[in-house]
Amino acid sequence: LATGEINSFNQELRLAADYDIVSWIVGANYTRSVIDDDQLLSTAEVTSSKKLPNIPHFTLSGTVTDLTIKSASAFGNLEYAATDSLKLIAGARYTSVKQEFGGCSVIGDSIEAQLFNILQRGPTPLQVGDCFTMDENFIPGLVRDNLDENNTSFRLGANYKFDNDVLLYSSINRGFKAGGYSTLTGVQNQQFLPVVQEKLIAYELGVKAPLFKRMVQLNADVFYYDYTNKQFRGRSLDSIFGNLEKVVNIPESHVFGYEIEIQARPIRGLDITVAATKIDTKVDEFEGYSQTAKFGDATEDFGGSEFPNTPDLQLVGDVQYTFDIADGFEAFVGAGARHNSETNATFGTDPLFRIKAYTVYDVRAGVQPSDYSWSINLWGKNVTDEYYWNG
Repeated sequence: LATGEINSFNQELRLAADYDIVSWIVGANYTRSVIDDDQLLSTAEVTSSKKLPNIPHFTLSGTVTDLTIKSASAFGNLEYAATDSLKLIAGARYTSVKQEFGGCSVIGDSIEAQLFNILQRGPTPLQVGDCFTMDENFIPGLVRDNLDENNTSFRLGANYKFDNDVLLYSSINRGFKAGGYSTLTGVQNQQFLPVVQEKLIAYELGVKAPLFKRMVQLNADVFYYDYTNKQFRGRSLDSIFGNLEKVVNIPESHVFGYEIEIQARPIRGLDITVAATKIDTKVDEFEGYSQTAKFGDATEDFGGSEFPNTPDLQLVGDVQYTFDIADGFEAFVGAGARHNSETNATFGTDPLFRIKAYTVYDVRAGVQPSDYSWSINLWGKNVTDEYYWNG
């Protein structure tokens, strides 16, 4: 059972101008959010829950956290038309994020209180509702922590438009994702240590090309993402609760890929879309716990691993034909398909977590007025009854 509350304030001020060949914008933003998050966990329903010898089996445990986030930023962006065909773009943003965290796991029932009173070295016995998360001296209490981060992100880009309306674009972007805290049930206070900010430098080169008198639209790009401290769902080991899911930092990783999309209308009423994305993901540096690690196990080196839940090939196709059936009314029939290649649900290549490749087909048909104000649809999803896993 999870309950929570968020109170947030946001204010942004902007100043912008647009001239014949130059447009610019500068501004500042401030956000303050106060978050309360409470979770009550029935450990009897957890697959990793095991009865300890000579200890009654507790069934309830809870976690309470409060988090205050203050974020302030200043930004600017400039677009300059160097020629009728060439536009140059430059922008930057400075962001400061301060987080104040308080949280702990709490006693859920009297049986759990008995267990943690055996383990803890605090001055008073624990009762239902008390914190049982302990420091290195086995003293239970609320975990307090601060995370102060800042970041300067930027964007550099160039767009070139040819006389035939083909657009060639390129960009270099540096962005970030703020660090944060995980809400999980943990005996040791280090379970609540935060992940730090994720940083990304992204390189992209692409083209948008209308072809054959605009009957075909071709979009394609190639990209390279260089990550530092990328945030991923990983694992943490706890002396009582065992293998826990937690957000972790991957020190170094990268992605290389390309994608292509073709939209075509060869005849009136017939719309065809096909798209493909091919990516190569790689962890360059990371040591962590496996999905099956037990308390006391050492970390493993996952350097060279692919990203979890990230198929290296994704294909999408869709076709629809629309035709008139009466004055002011039309009908349509269509079908779509999507294909994901094989991937793994965790770091490494453990076959227990292999997700097989799959293809799903959908169909649809319907009628609607020409102004699209309403429609009646008949549709089928996964019409071949493909059995597949999402994770």
